[in-house]
This record gives sequence, structure tokens and C-alpha cells, in this order.
Amino acid sequence: MAKPRKFPREEKQVPVQVPTNSEFIRREMETKEKGRQLLKRYNEAKNKRQQYVPIWQEVANYTLPYRGGFYDIAPNTGAIQVFDKSAEIYDDTAINALTKAASALYSYTANPATVWFGFGLVAAPAARGKKGVNVQDLLNQHDIKTYLETLARITCEVINASLSTPLHGFCQELLAFAVSAFLILEDYSNKLINIQPVSAKDLFVLNDVYGGIGEVYRSVILTNEQAVSLFGGGLDASVIDDAKENPLKERVFIHAVLPRGYYNPEIKDKLNMPIASYWIDYQSQKVVLESGYEEFPYSVGRINVPAGYVYGFSPAMNVRHTIKSLNKLVKQKLNAGDLALTPAMNVPIDTYLNPLSMKPAALNYHEADAGHRAEPMHTIGNFQINIETIQDAREQVRQGLMIDLINQTDKDNTYQAMQEQLLQLKLMSPWQGNLERDALKPLIVRVFNILRRRGGVFPEPPAALEEAYKNGVQLSIEYQSPLAKAQRHFDVSATERTLAFGGQ
Repeated sequence: MAKPRKFPREEKQVPVQVPTNSEFIRREMETKEKGRQLLKRYNEAKNKRQQYVPIWQEVANYTLPYRGGFYDIAPNTGAIQVFDKSAEIYDDTAINALTKAASALYSYTANPATVWFGFGLVAAPAARGKKGVNVQDLLNQHDIKTYLETLARITCEVINASLSTPLHGFCQELLAFAVSAFLILEDYSNKLINIQPVSAKDLFVLNDVYGGIGEVYRSVILTNEQAVSLFGGGLDASVIDDAKENPLKERVFIHAVLPRGYYNPEIKDKLNMPIASYWIDYQSQKVVLESGYEEFPYSVGRINVPAGYVYGFSPAMNVRHTIKSLNKLVKQKLNAGDLALTPAMNVPIDTYLNPLSMKPAALNYHEADAGHRAEPMHTIGNFQINIETIQDAREQVRQGLMIDLINQTDKDNTYQAMQEQLLQLKLMSPWQGNLERDALKPLIVRVFNILRRRGGVFPEPPAALEEAYKNGVQLSIEYQSPLAKAQRHFDVSATERTLAFGGQ
């Protein structure tokens, strides 16, 4: 009988054990690669700004001595290197002029005591030519007109409640550095929104294809303790360990905000919003938090931006050399005054027994038969020329910052004062275009959409307007500030002249 054939015993297939931390390693690699790519874009924005920083710090030294504080970040260590803030200030003309000019701009653009914008209607390209879509007919309807006024009033009241405090500082930086910004966040308390000022020293921007604000990068200095509280497990383990030993040690983070390239609008989460938000640890080059916004959260103000430039040229930058000369002239005047009041002395050798004292009521002993006594040295100088030069420099600074028209003490009548105020508005009105595009419109759109999503804030639209929305009619913003009206003054003046001619 044949022996049963033995087959080799089948070996069991042992499944390969995937390391439990493989997903963690993959995420770490992705966040670090994404962080490196974002920091490359940040460095590009930093390079475009680098040539302005010494000028900005010089302007800050003489016009905003308690602000400025521009700094650089070491590439490898993240160490903060502050620019020189030491400047000898002997005259306050530029400081006072900038404060007054900022107050005027505050009142002329978005005065929190007024409703400085309204809502209108505009037909989108897809709606033009459609039967029954007539924007002017809609605006002539009383209920629609009242509804739009209510929308503007509610939105403006919410903005003004948070904007009144940071707006003056925003205007000061705008006139000093030609750039400043706000960060508009949704507040889930009764405040509805939270508008935070963003200083020019922390701000880096890149243009979009149309010359507007395309990307914003902001450097933020946090302590280890604050970083762990905000980002938690997104940080490297070494940072968390370091926070236990050194909770108050400072660390640099970059907040990057830019349009998201690919997202699914059907999915309503933080990773599928049109605007992407990344927080990057500068030293580890790792994205520690990724989220998003429905609208661009930064409202960046810029003035006097030439075509092809990212940053503009402020009035204070234009007269900074005059400001420096003025301080030098005043210093010379003070030195000349000291020399005139306490002149240098010619003292003969071996005439006085002790060193000569110039203190009040001092006693100086000398030889009885001394032929020569101490006498002041006579200096030759012309104080009047110095004073006139100082006055000319002060006047140039006031004209450069456009406050020479604000002082109305010597005006003959009210009409002349109004005309000179109108002239000041006309001189400032070229800034309105950049402010509307980069600062005011993003601010209004962001706040309006936050209120709309919150629900229960706005009244229901009239039925005719609801139907018009479906046909492509959209809301438009109409600015009603004095600066915006100054741009339309020529049209108003032409109408007034026509009416006056017709009346004759």
C-alpha cells in the first residue's frame, strides 16, 4: 500500500503590520511641505517690502515716535532684529501735523458718527437684457428703497461700533507709511463682529492680477504658552515640551491668507471655503492650523500706489527730508541760544586762583594786579535767518500733510472757509479709489455677509426685490463720505452752474 503523499504544510500569510504612526508621519510631511511652499510666497512678499522698511522706520522716528517698531526675522533662528528707533526730535510740527491730518481723514472717509455708505442695485451681466429687469424701476419703489436704506443703516451701525477705536490709528499709519489694515473676525457674542487693527510693521501683501490685494501675510509674535493654547497638537512636540519649561519664550508665526485653488463648494467645512487661512510656525516651517473664510478677512488700505507697485508713497514719506532738516534747524537754534545765554569765555592763564565757575552767585578769585580778566567770546551769527528758515520748513511740512487748510482762524468769512475745506477734500480725493477697492469694500462685504449668515438681523426683502435677485440683480455699494462726495463735486458744480444760468 502506497504511503500517503505528504504535501508541504501551507504557511500562514502574516499580514504586514502598518505602523500606527504612519498616518501621523504622512500628515507631518504634508504640513511641513505646505509650510515650506507658503513661506516661499511669504519671502517673496517680504522681498517686495524690504526696500520700504528703512524709509518707514525713519518716518516713524519723526512722525510716530511711539509706534513704528519695524523689525526683521532671522531666516534660521527666527530671532527678531529691531530697526534703529533712535532719533533726535527737537520739533513737534510733523507729529502734530500727522495727528491732525489723520483726524481729517478719519472724518472724511468712514466717520463712525455717520452712515457713510448706502446700498444700491446693479444688473449683473447675465441679467442685462432680460425682460422685466429694470434697476431704475426697482429703485423707484418705496418699499425697496426703504429696505436698502435699512440694510445700509444696520450694517453701518455694526461696523461703526467696532471701527471707532482702531480707525484713527489706521489713518495715522496710512498717512505715514501709505499702508495699514484691519482683520475682520466673526464674534459669536452680542458684538457680532470684531475688527482688529493690523500694524504696517507686521503686514506683507502681494497683488492680484488686477493690482488689488491678492494675498496677505502677517507676522505674529506669540509666547509658547499662547501658541499651545491656540494651536495645541498642531505644534511640534519640541515646542510643547519647551512651553513647559519656558512658557513666556517668544516665537514667530506667519498667518497666510490667500484664495484657495481647489475646493468643493458643496462641502461646508473650513477646508472647503474660497479663502484659505494657514498658520505657520516660522522656525519649524510647519502648518500648525489650516482653516478658511467665506470672504477675505483682511481689509488693507493703501494710498498713492503707482501702477506695478505693491506699496505706495505717503505724504509723510514725501516730506521726510524736510522733516529731518527742520529738526536739525531747531537743534541749531537751541545751540545758538545756549551759546548766546552762556557764551564761551576767554580766561587768561595764571590770573584766577581756582577754575572759573559760571554758576549763579559763584565767587572767582584772581590776582589783584591782573591786567586781563575773563571775558565772553563774541560769536557772529544771524538768528533771523535761522528763524525764517524754520518757519519755511514748518510751512512745507504742513502743506505736505495738507493741514494748512484746516486752520481757519484768519478766514474772512464762512464761504471762504468752506471753499478751502473743499480744496483739502479735493487734494485727498485721489486716495478714495484705492481705499474703496482695497479697504472699504472688503470691510463692508465681509460684515454684511456675516450679518446675513447670522440670520435675524436684516428684515425680509420685498417680493419684487427677491424676484429681481433670482434674475441676476445684485447689491452695489454707494459711498456717501465727504471724500467720496468731493470726487463728484465737479458734476455737482456743473449742475449748480446750469441751474444758476437757467434762473437768470
